[in-house]
Amino acid sequence: MNSTKYKSALAALALSAGTVLTASAGLAQDAGETPIRIIVGDTVFEGHLNSTTMAQRLSDRLPMTVTFGEHPGGGGFDTKVTHLEPPLSTEGTELGAAPGPGDIALYVPSGNLGFYYGQLRHWPGAVVLGTYEGDPGFFERQTGEFTVTIEVAER
Repeated sequence: MNSTKYKSALAALALSAGTVLTASAGLAQDAGETPIRIIVGDTVFEGHLNSTTMAQRLSDRLPMTVTFGEHPGGGGFDTKVTHLEPPLSTEGTELGAAPGPGDIALYVPSGNLGFYYGQLRHWPGAVVLGTYEGDPGFFERQTGEFTVTIEVAER
């Protein structure tokens, strides 16, 4: 094999290996995430739970149908919440986050799971468990209590 053909074959092999490694890395990155569907009446949001231990504990409880409503502490919290019983274990979880629009997060001391439609400041007991796609203002516009079904979606 002449030098030019050898270099071309070597470059093609390296490119192919790089593509395989890139694809494998992408799969590994997504492997721990759980795709979910959030259903509120006729509205469906797609989202995912991240690969944290706490998010995977929530995933193990799906499907679930729960009632969401205003934050029990009153206004000023840009989220709609439900209280999880029993609470999710915090073992293996780093606490502290600043949930923002499109985040699904849990506030550990109260056990409230929330869909965030605004940016909150950093809270020492908050844990972002995943995200949802779509208009975060949808949750802001909900008044009173409303029923939400969260289920695992097909990968």
